[in-house]
Amino acid sequence: EAAMARTDIAATRERAAELAASSRYRQAADVLKAAVGTACSVFGGADSDVVDLRMDWANVLFEGGDFRSAAPVFQGLASDLARRDGPDDSLVFRCRLQNATCRALMGEADAALETLRRLLADEERVYGPDDQRPLELRRQIGLLERGAGRHTRAERTLRSLTEDLRRIHGPGHPQLAQVLSLLHDPLSESDGD
Repeated sequence: EAAMARTDIAATRERAAELAASSRYRQAADVLKAAVGTACSVFGGADSDVVDLRMDWANVLFEGGDFRSAAPVFQGLASDLARRDGPDDSLVFRCRLQNATCRALMGEADAALETLRRLLADEERVYGPDDQRPLELRRQIGLLERGAGRHTRAERTLRSLTEDLRRIHGPGHPQLAQVLSLLHDPLSESDGD
């Protein structure tokens, strides 16, 4: 097995970026996947350059619509980064969110919602419940609940969010208007749970 240098990682990332820019996601993913295996054995999966390579791989799979392959890559990154940087690192949170998003896009709404609710609890603990990140996550949870036919839960999630947005930002805030429009959307009239 040929050794791999850090310059090889950089060159691989550049090549994959060019392929992805031409919407050749499958080829970009294959190039990255091959490099990830070697890079992990040479430098370790939590090495910064290797993490960048793995993140590129996950993102290319995601952008190419291969959510089934992207989900475990994001999940593996979240685990390795949590061990390296602590479970409350923002990149760990981002990988967890992307994993949940993949699950939702694969039609696994229950698994996605469970992952998002755990993430929300952690984000509220780390950033505080009034921070923009958990507020946006609550909106995404409400949308996913609604998309999965759980209209009662979605309405509860979004109503509580509007109350907090009104309290934090005042009645004229664009984010509040956005969530209120979701609540008044006719789709939320029927009930699925």
